[in-house]
Amino acid sequence: MTVYDGTEVGYTAYERLFYVTNVEDSTYQFLNVYVPDGATQQTPIFLRTYVGGYMASPAAQPQAGDATGRALKEGYVVVIPGTRGRNSSIIADKAYAKKHKGVKKGQTIYTGRAPKAILDLKAAIRYLRHFDKQIPGDAERIITDGTSAGGAMSALMGATGNNPEYAELLKAMGAADERDDVFASVCYCPIIDLEHADMAYEWLYGQTDSRQSLNDAHKQMTKELAAMFPSYVNSLNLKKPDGTPLTADNHLDYLKSEIIRSAQIAKNAGADIPDSLGFKFTSEAGGMFAAPNNGRSCESHSSLLGYGRVASDVGRANGGMRPQMQGGQPPMMLGG
Repeated sequence: MTVYDGTEVGYTAYERLFYVTNVEDSTYQFLNVYVPDGATQQTPIFLRTYVGGYMASPAAQPQAGDATGRALKEGYVVVIPGTRGRNSSIIADKAYAKKHKGVKKGQTIYTGRAPKAILDLKAAIRYLRHFDKQIPGDAERIITDGTSAGGAMSALMGATGNNPEYAELLKAMGAADERDDVFASVCYCPIIDLEHADMAYEWLYGQTDSRQSLNDAHKQMTKELAAMFPSYVNSLNLKKPDGTPLTADNHLDYLKSEIIRSAQIAKNAGADIPDSLGFKFTSEAGGMFAAPNNGRSCESHSSLLGYGRVASDVGRANGGMRPQMQGGQPPMMLGG
C-alpha cells in the first residue's frame, strides 16, 4: 500500500474471522486483521469501525487515505470488524426457522435492532483477547476509532467496557468469555445526543432544497424541531476562542468561518478542494500538517490467508479449554 506521503507499507492480511459462535448474520459478523511488517505481540492494535448513520458496516480493508493507512504506516496492527446495523437483515433458512419459534423459512428477519452494533464490536474485542497469544498485537492496548455514528460506537466501546448489562446478550451470541474494555477510544464528532442533534440538523438544513420535497407533516416537524434549537444552544453558554458569546444569533456565521478555516488548512496540505465551493482560498502554503489527502486506493501486496480453518482446530490447539470460535483463522492460531 502506498500511503499519503508516498511511503510503501507492507502488511499481511487475515480476513473473514468470525468473532462469535452463534453467527446470526454472516454478511457482517466477522473481522479483518492487518499486520504490518515488523509487528510483534507488543504492538498496539488500532480497531477502526466504519459504522455510519447507525447502519450496518461490513468488515472493510485498510485505506491509504484514512486513519487505517496511517496506523499501518506507524506500525499498528489494524483490525476492522463488521457490525450489524439498522438496515441489516437476513432471509431465514430451514435451520434458522427450526431454531426460532414462529419464524418460517424464507422470511426476512431484521437483525439490526440496538444494541446489536455495540454487541458485535464488544464480541470482536473479546475475540482479540481470546486469541491474544496467537494474533500479533497486544489486546491490552486496543485503541478504537470511529466517526459520527462510528464515533458514538467508539465512545461506547470506551465507556462500557465489561458492563454487566451486556453479559447475557454476549453469551447468547457465543462471544468469547473475555473482557471487552479497551485502552483508549478516538471519537470523531460522535453522534451520541440524537434528541438535540435532530434539533440542530433541522435548524441548519431546514430551509435547504432537501426539505422542499417533504410532505406537509414532515415540513411541520422540521419547523418545530428547528424552533427548539436556539433556546437549547443559548442555554449552553458557549464561548468562541476569543471569549465572546456563541449564541444562536451568530452560530451560522461561526460555523461558516470554521468550515472555511478547515478547508484552507486541508488545501494548504495538498487536498484537491475547488475554489467553486463559494469562497476564496488563499494561495499561501501553510503546511500546518501532513493530512492524508487524496491517497490512492488500497493495494495489498499480500495474499489473503487463513480461509477454511475450522473452530474445532482452534479449540484443540488451545487444549479445548476455551469456547470454539467459528470462522477462518490465521495459520498462527493453529500452532503452526
